[in-house]
Amino acid sequence: MPQAARCSNFYSISARKRRRGLEETIQREMSSLYHAYGLNLLSDCAIAGLTPVESLTLDERQVTINFRACNWDGPQKAEDETLWYTGDIPDEHGNPALTIWRAKRKDDYHIRYSHGLEFWIDSAANRISVAQIDESRIPEAAEFLLGPVLGILLRLRGVTCLHASAVAVGEEAIAFVGPAGAGKSTTAALFVQEGHAALADDIVALREGEDSFDAMPGYPRLNLWPESMRILQGDYTTDEIEDSLAEKEQWVLGERGKKFCGERLSLGAVYVFGERSRREAPRVEGMTSQEALVSLIANTYANKLPDSEMRAREFAFLGRLVNRVRVRRMSPHEDPRRLHELREVILRDMAESRAGTVVAAAV
Repeated sequence: MPQAARCSNFYSISARKRRRGLEETIQREMSSLYHAYGLNLLSDCAIAGLTPVESLTLDERQVTINFRACNWDGPQKAEDETLWYTGDIPDEHGNPALTIWRAKRKDDYHIRYSHGLEFWIDSAANRISVAQIDESRIPEAAEFLLGPVLGILLRLRGVTCLHASAVAVGEEAIAFVGPAGAGKSTTAALFVQEGHAALADDIVALREGEDSFDAMPGYPRLNLWPESMRILQGDYTTDEIEDSLAEKEQWVLGERGKKFCGERLSLGAVYVFGERSRREAPRVEGMTSQEALVSLIANTYANKLPDSEMRAREFAFLGRLVNRVRVRRMSPHEDPRRLHELREVILRDMAESRAGTVVAAAV
């Protein structure tokens, strides 16, 4: 049977079930239930890297994920969709590694990777379907799902996400923001190594409460370059040549004392990576509200997706955030072996801020 026919047949059955509106039916069809990024994820197969949970969280949005069944009724012909986004990272052949297409009729989104993985997100951003793949490729598809695909879905749902890593310090979260390669994950891993819990890596989804901005937990992994692993292990030397073909390695949290925080936390501070320096570094310094806003706008996740309404909502959200959450610039030392000093500077800055808040409140 052609794939289009399989998709159409499955969708007609699934649509009838959804119309009954029974959560029990959905959960019976799904083999695994997870929480990540403030979402309830109901999947038709296990997702490596996530810990299954027993029940839905009422204040979290629900997203159905289909790896094995082609649960999608979008366009089956190229002329039925239009190119919406082209990534600026090329593949080994010089072609865009990522393109996103938008259905002309229903506004579904079709995510294509040049190496063959394809995902569909429905117009309501409630459902993700993976194009038919061999069973052996499901773990690979899960890695893309937990990273860029869910990042795109969150943005389509109007959730502002920082391109950042976050850790728990006391009862608050702090986020490390910066471009790729700045050291966000490495800094988060250092905090974890020193007894703190990681909250999220690469994508930090934010939610606005009545009197705070909260950071939502991601999943219990940190993705680190081999160089970062050597720095953390204390066997890094400055004369090493970085391997351009190296791939990131996963630091599994929950093992050997590496803690993960699975609860949303109030965002206490955001630290923006500045330029590395040899003089007066590492250091932390203040930023004006305008500088902070510009920095956060530049470091939101999937911020190049071409939707003006999304951007307008995001600007307003971040404008409120910088007026209520401390945003600071930090400058690491040029020598990666002095990373431990950066943690001490950050903790001292947080302690001074808390002390200043207490004094101000007392006055």
